[in-house]
Amino acid sequence: MKKLLALTFSLCAGPALACGPSAPLAADVLLSCKIEGRDRVLSVCAANGQAYYAYGAPDQLPELELITPLRDVDVTPWPGVGGSIWEEMIFTNNDVEYVVWQSMQRDPENTAHSGGVNAREKGAEADFLASLTCDPAILFSEAGIFAFSDAKIANGQRWDLDQHIWVEGP
Repeated sequence: MKKLLALTFSLCAGPALACGPSAPLAADVLLSCKIEGRDRVLSVCAANGQAYYAYGAPDQLPELELITPLRDVDVTPWPGVGGSIWEEMIFTNNDVEYVVWQSMQRDPENTAHSGGVNAREKGAEADFLASLTCDPAILFSEAGIFAFSDAKIANGQRWDLDQHIWVEGP
């Protein structure tokens, strides 16, 4: 069964790759892409109150698979200012945080979607252990640029503008 699910990781139509063998096949793909300059894919999905992160070669089991309850995963929503619309979703694995990001320019003539992942020591803000960017030609999000926030909202949370935190309820 795991081999069948791993095969799904590499054979889904287009760049919409499954989020590892633990994610349900019907999971919403929040972001999936081929990493620029590497034979690796990055996928983030949401299903059944869980967020799924998978990274690895497209034809093998993921090198890293993380599963976090959506209530606990840290999402930084777009603050509403700046030249681009962006969001981050942070997965933690021991002392390393994987900051998955996606962005789109606010220029109507250049609406290219970009994304990637930055690995950093837990709590560090700028010193990255690795910074990987999605190949823009193989970047997919069936849920759109606000996919991370929308997943939290669909899970019963809302962003409190005064406290700058996710809280329960409408």
